[in-house]
Amino acid sequence: IIYFVFDKYDLKPSPTLDNYIILSKAYFDQNSLARISITGHTDAIGSDKYNNTLGHQRAKVLQYYFESKGMLVNRIIIDSKGEKNPVDDNNTQQGRANNRRSEITIKK
Repeated sequence: IIYFVFDKYDLKPSPTLDNYIILSKAYFDQNSLARISITGHTDAIGSDKYNNTLGHQRAKVLQYYFESKGMLVNRIIIDSKGEKNPVDDNNTQQGRANNRRSEITIKK
C-alpha cells in the first residue's frame, strides 16, 4: 500500500517500494502469467467523478514507476475505486489519510 497526500498523486519513491519492485520483477521473470494490479483510492472529499479520476492518477503514477524499473506494461493492470472502498472512517483526519492510497497486488 502506498499512501498519498490530500488531493495529490505525487509518488515519493522509497527503499521499501524499490525492494518490492525488485522482488516482484524476480517473481515475474519466473511466472509468465503473473500480473500486477494497482488500484487507486481516495478519501470522500470531492465529487465521485473527481475522486475516480484522482484514484486513476494515483494508480497510473505507480504504473509509470514500475515501468521505469523494467516491468512490462502489459503485465500491469490499473484501476480506480475513487472513494468507494474506504478502509477507514472518512469522518476523521486519520481515517481520510488511510483512505488516500494505492493498493498493489500480484495476480496469478
